Amino acid sequence: MVLFVLALQIALKAVKGGTVLRGVANVEHSGKTTMVATARIYNELGEVVHIARGTFFVIEERPLPDLPWRFIEEDDPNLV
Repeated sequence: MVLFVLALQIALKAVKGGTVLRGVANVEHSGKTTMVATARIYNELGEVVHIARGTFFVIEERPLPDLPWRFIEEDDPNLV
């Protein structure tokens, strides 16, 4: 898809160098004209240290390449 960013919200919390981080991204809404995606970064304790949410305007729809994406049950943000 070809997208145009309408809005981007970011919140940060400082982390020390060498901290192990885990990122989880979700498409919250995927419509014909708009999309909303959220990314969360967790520290070793499972605390959210970074969150970003973007709202995008869909300009052109294109098929996505066949990538080795997979859903990992533990990455469900509702479980953290």
